[in-house]
Amino acid sequence: MPMWVFHHTKGSFTREDKLKLGQAMSNIYITFLPAFYAHVHFFKLGPDESGPATSLLPHSLWSPSTTPQPGL
Repeated sequence: MPMWVFHHTKGSFTREDKLKLGQAMSNIYITFLPAFYAHVHFFKLGPDESGPATSLLPHSLWSPSTTPQPGL
């Protein structure tokens, strides 16, 4: 289950930006996962006088296969 976490200061994203970005990030995975498996979270940080800033933390949750793979 992929999860993208954005930490941002006030003014970094509009509501529309967040919706578009969330949809675009989910669309990356729809060829092999249902869209609801992809999670995109936005967390607003405290006030920052230096202007808009964002950090991105991508997470990919998976479990190893227990089936032996030929040649590995």
